[in-house]
Amino acid sequence: MMSVGLTGSIATGKSEVAKLFSAASIPVFDSDAEVHGLYAEKTNGDLLGKMFPDVIVGGEIDTPPPTNCKCASRAMRTPAFRRQRARR
Repeated sequence: MMSVGLTGSIATGKSEVAKLFSAASIPVFDSDAEVHGLYAEKTNGDLLGKMFPDVIVGGEIDTPPPTNCKCASRAMRTPAFRRQRARR
């Protein structure tokens, strides 16, 4: 079996390619979905909160914006981003 990794910056089409693979019955492991699932488990949040108290905001694990890429500053100026941050 061959393994292929999809890498790239934000908005480069990784999710779309993964959807095409899935539609062609090619198994896809979505690491983003996996991490979100792990974050949703209370025991993981409790453990992270004990180790890193600053990551818990409003009882949930805070996932900061990706500030290490060129397009992050542009993305942070969008209305959708501002609405999402306002909900936190």
